[in-house]
Parts: sequence; structure tokens; C-alpha cells
Amino acid sequence: MHTSDERTIKKDGILYAIGIHSNIEFLSGSKVETEKGILVNNKMETNVPNIYAAGDVAQFDERVIGLWNIAIAQGKVAGYNMAGKTAIYEHIVPITTLNAFGITLFSMGDVEEQNADYSLVEEIVDQHQYRKVFIKENKVAGAIVLGDTKSSPLLKAAIEKEIDLGIEDYKHVSIDQLLLTIKARKS
Repeated sequence: MHTSDERTIKKDGILYAIGIHSNIEFLSGSKVETEKGILVNNKMETNVPNIYAAGDVAQFDERVIGLWNIAIAQGKVAGYNMAGKTAIYEHIVPITTLNAFGITLFSMGDVEEQNADYSLVEEIVDQHQYRKVFIKENKVAGAIVLGDTKSSPLLKAAIEKEIDLGIEDYKHVSIDQLLLTIKARKS
């Protein structure tokens, strides 16, 4: 890889993500309202009747998610409504899994630090493992697991079922302790 300051960095592989940016410039001057994406309601309809948007360009509930499973669900809702049937989009928890370069990654839910009340982090560098759990209103709101993903199904259940953790202070709670709490409260 060559950098802008003319350095050369040799690596086996480089993976980087730059995020998504909705291509909405073509709507400038139109009646269709945009912010980060094309603003849509729960029918995936814009502010202009019979104009729909879905997927990476659609901004629903103040967010553009940019994941294929959400794009598919939004597209189905938009399609039904365009065909004269009634369909309502309901939030789907964002989930991403990746297995590349010998590393497994699991990410689910809201993993933006600024949206969390608290987060728990655990890193085991020599084993290439990282776990971060985001807590909001005493529930698991999101999680990132890199390396050993055995805890992913339990975290997924906690997010989907909105399990109340019943923990007052997270200062001295480990992720393993949190998982035991989830397991006990899951039933």
C-alpha cells in the first residue's frame, strides 16, 4: 500500500471500511425530502405520495442502516405498498457476521457509543479476541464480538428479547458475568 506521504507499507491484507453515503444529490431541487438519505415513513413512502425508497438510500426513523437484510425487508414493504397492498416496516435489529483472514466477527444492534448508557469492553490481544457490549436502559442494545463468537447467540437473544438485566452498577461487571445474567433471565 502506498500512502499519500509516499510511504510504502507491506501487509498480507488490508481491510478498511469507509461507511456508506446515500446518493441523493439528484433529488436536489425536487419535492422529495432528504437528510442523510431519502426520508420515508413506515410504508417506505416519501413525503411525495406514491414515491418510495428502500435500502441504502432510505432514511427511516432518523437512520440510514446500509445492511442487506434491512434493505430486503424495506424493499418488500415498498413493493407491497407500490402494488396497492398495505405493508408496514417494523424495525429489524441490524446484524452482521464476517469470517475473513481467519478472524470471525459478529456485530448486532446499536453499536454506536454515543447512544449507549454504558459499555463493557474486553480485549485479549494475544488471542485476537475483542468483545464490546452496549447497554441502554438496562438492556443490551448492541454488541461487537471479534474472534471467539461463542457468546453471540446469547447476546443476540438479549437484544431481540430486550431482556432487562436488573443490574444497577456496571462498573465492576465483566462480560462473562453479564452473559450469566442474560442466561438466567432469558428463560
